[in-house]
Amino acid sequence: MFRNMRLGAKLIITFLCVGVIPLAVVGGISLKNASDALTSQAFDALEGAAAMRKAQIEALFVEGVKNMEAISETVAILRKSAMEKMTVAQRIKQAQIETFFSERRNNAEVLSKDALVGEAMVKFDSAFRADDGKVGGTYYSLAAIKYDASIKHFQIQYGFDDVYLVNNDGVVVYSATKGPDQGENTLTGSLKDTPLAACFKGVSQGLAITDFSSYEAAAGAQFAFMWVPLFREDMRGQREAVGAAVLRLSPKGINAVMGQREGMGKSGESFLVAKSEAGVFFRSDLKTMGEGKFVLGQSAQGVASLIEGVFSGTSGSDVRSDENGNMNLVVYNPVNIGGLKWVLVTKMLLEEAIVPAVEGKDADYLTEYAGAYGYEDLLLIHPMGKAFYSVKKKADYGTDVLAGPYSSSALGKAAKEAIKRKKSMMSDIELYQPSGNEPAAFFVTPLIIAERIELIVALQIGVRDINRIMQDKAGLGKTGDTYLVGQDGLMRSDSTLDKAHHSVKESLKDASRGKADTAASRGGL
Repeated sequence: MFRNMRLGAKLIITFLCVGVIPLAVVGGISLKNASDALTSQAFDALEGAAAMRKAQIEALFVEGVKNMEAISETVAILRKSAMEKMTVAQRIKQAQIETFFSERRNNAEVLSKDALVGEAMVKFDSAFRADDGKVGGTYYSLAAIKYDASIKHFQIQYGFDDVYLVNNDGVVVYSATKGPDQGENTLTGSLKDTPLAACFKGVSQGLAITDFSSYEAAAGAQFAFMWVPLFREDMRGQREAVGAAVLRLSPKGINAVMGQREGMGKSGESFLVAKSEAGVFFRSDLKTMGEGKFVLGQSAQGVASLIEGVFSGTSGSDVRSDENGNMNLVVYNPVNIGGLKWVLVTKMLLEEAIVPAVEGKDADYLTEYAGAYGYEDLLLIHPMGKAFYSVKKKADYGTDVLAGPYSSSALGKAAKEAIKRKKSMMSDIELYQPSGNEPAAFFVTPLIIAERIELIVALQIGVRDINRIMQDKAGLGKTGDTYLVGQDGLMRSDSTLDKAHHSVKESLKDASRGKADTAASRGGL
């Protein structure tokens, strides 16, 4: 066909081929180069976006670690401050209670040296004998006119519940309150097994005190007794024992001292306990526990875990769980009260001691901190596992995160590792039941003092901040997407293109539909 064409047509076709074919080749090459350049540019943009988000995610976690270290240091300072405050409160209370008893002893000594009291002892004893071994008779009334007002004044002025004068035969010949024990014999009568009888038997040893016990002559109420021997000078100028003055002490004065709780918060309180062959008993009322049952004279078994080992004779401090499972900061030391084996204990809920309220605000310091940095929760955990503080107070609050219902959660696993390794740990993102099965991760760090873990701080984060970084569409257009994938192939950030199945929550909930099983994810892992 080409041979039969005219020469002009052949020339035209030849010229067209010579011009068009190279142009097409050059155009094709140019198009490929342009396409490659655009593809390279697109990949560069994607790699740049990925690198930027990688840096932002890493910075987010670095910031979390720094915040964890900062809050741990703050908690350490708060704990130290709480311990110092409680120690100061303990010393003040110890000084107050020892001063209280020292003053009572001084009062008793003053009474024993008062010539009027010695004279009264002789007169009431003589009246008792003259009135045929009874009180209230004519001679007793005459003696009472002269001495009763002075003795009652002493009793009221120094806060004693009663003042007794007991003769050398053990008979109570005088009582300031004129109770049923007046006129009774402490050696042979109804008082022979009472603490008042013990006083008379020990009077030869000088000034002394009995511990509190039930006193049947006063309806079984708790009383302590102090006694001092009384003397007079005989006709030769020598001292002659004429009997004893016994001072009855009610719990009111002690409870007035121990009941001062300024600066102790809602749960802080000091109380006294005593040990005897019968057990351990309260020596002051405890109001912040026991619902009114922990009063002077009652068994201290209800606070056994708080006072374990306090009768060692030394001072100490510790964090202990009470019978309700609440963690308490406890400070204790023996008190010097005339030979009585008493211990002063000051306790406060660890949560309240470490996390003070912010003046003028409803929220405490750690709640303010967690809110300012956007954390889902902030927890303080005892090394034995009890989560004794939580900002949100969800279902994990108050539980044992090491062995309780959430021990296999992200929090439980991170706490175990932090204790085991004695360093800060971060958990993976998991569904967390106490947060309504929302995705959560935890920064956990142990607070170590003198190589001992004192408590654990845990910060809970959600995926909000991660999503804020990963879902930034800058440089990705409408169809671009960046997301995080865990070692299990499940989502660690929400996809913007398939929220129904490839969000973190849905992916962790249903791995069969939410797994990011792509060449890119497999290559990255």
